[in-house]
Amino acid sequence: MQALERASVRKGCARHARAPARRLIRVEGRNAYFVPYEKPPLDRYGREWWPPGWHAGRRVETERDIFELVNLPYRPPHERQAP
Repeated sequence: MQALERASVRKGCARHARAPARRLIRVEGRNAYFVPYEKPPLDRYGREWWPPGWHAGRRVETERDIFELVNLPYRPPHERQAP
């Protein structure tokens, strides 16, 4: 039984390793939801909020989309001030 569990864990890890890295996860209690596919993002007051131009059917395709969803201005990587 443990071998099956280990195999399924390995299979799951490999599956997730191929998934796109650009994902936001919203946690509610013990459940996790992908934003914007399963739940809308929250504003700073904890209310559900859609940025201008976003709706439930729109997909995250670029890094700029992630910045829009969290309501931050986008800067290209070479212009960011990061330690």
